[in-house]
Amino acid sequence: MRKIITILLFVAFFILYPFLDNAFAFRCKGGTKLIEIGDIKFSVLRKCGKPKHREVIGYTLAYPRKREYKIEELVYGPKNGYFYHLIFIGNSLVKIQAERE
Repeated sequence: MRKIITILLFVAFFILYPFLDNAFAFRCKGGTKLIEIGDIKFSVLRKCGKPKHREVIGYTLAYPRKREYKIEELVYGPKNGYFYHLIFIGNSLVKIQAERE
């Protein structure tokens, strides 16, 4: 029974995978440098170079320290028909969105 459930979950994942709109990692600079959620902005800029577009999209208040952090978006691409939007809160990468050209 456990084997059947595992197989069904495995199949369901691969059926639903193309419909996920957010990526968890992507490769830049010819596919050799991997960028993942949690990376700091300095390492992303070092690995990927200058973004195609850069914009401050807002600010957030973080508790318990009660500090205001900048929310910034860096856009890379097009790569294989996709633009990659990297969202940083403060200095940490929190979201990667892939958008078809």
